Amino acid sequence: MLPFIDELNSLLLTFNPKNRIDILLNVIVSSLTSPNPVSALKDYINFFRTLIGIEKASTIIANSQNISKVEAKEVLRSFISSAPYSKNKFKQNNRWPQNNTYIQIKIKSHQKNPKKIDK
Repeated sequence: MLPFIDELNSLLLTFNPKNRIDILLNVIVSSLTSPNPVSALKDYINFFRTLIGIEKASTIIANSQNISKVEAKEVLRSFISSAPYSKNKFKQNNRWPQNNTYIQIKIKSHQKNPKKIDK
């Protein structure tokens, strides 16, 4: 598990140090209490990779299109949700958002006021 914890820690280096420690604590405890700790830890790593990737992609889109980062994230979400790969993946995992489903992700060091997004 140590290599995965080190990888997660390095992924979170851009986060506020206090928040990074809190996130690591929660991930470790949650993983250890899951039926498969290593798999759970890998899932968290993939989640944070995705989150960081979306942040980087939004910045690129915002700079390239001369729009705000919030608008860029909306554009990116639209592209992701309409892509055939995403549609198939959501259906396979039975995770396709239903109408009026609210998704809220809050990472303290990256976003002060999370925005509810109606999918």
